[in-house]
Amino acid sequence: MKVDHFYTIGCDHDECQDYSLSRIWENGLAFVCVADGCSSSHNECGSVDLGARLLSFSAEYILQGMTKRHNTVDSIYDLFCKDGKHHELGELIITFAKNSLQNLMSQEDSTYTLDSTLLICIADENRALVFCFGDGVVDIEYNDGRRECQN
Repeated sequence: MKVDHFYTIGCDHDECQDYSLSRIWENGLAFVCVADGCSSSHNECGSVDLGARLLSFSAEYILQGMTKRHNTVDSIYDLFCKDGKHHELGELIITFAKNSLQNLMSQEDSTYTLDSTLLICIADENRALVFCFGDGVVDIEYNDGRRECQN
């Protein structure tokens, strides 16, 4: 399995407010993350680009740590998706990112820094699990041409 990522500055932005990250972890799971920073928040604080990076690396840190004990897509699904517990993953990521941010910026300067949509995918050879936090959507195209959109 191979993963890759790319991001660029939008045509109506002076600074890139987004970040993406992709890796294959030692246990063979693929990790992909895209953070789409909020433009209006970036206009307020000028640091949403930093927040997008912090959220992406926080998501990787939390999930990679979880996969040391739960090293399959199915076990991550059982941990965070059964019984509507996916919000717990979001809380872990935002708490870790907030704690990291406190070491970098004052509370006053960082009010809008973490305003970002966060899309995360963990995959193995057979299955993929996608988490979406914020205002993003997931569009799935199957090999047979069917499409499904979920938010």
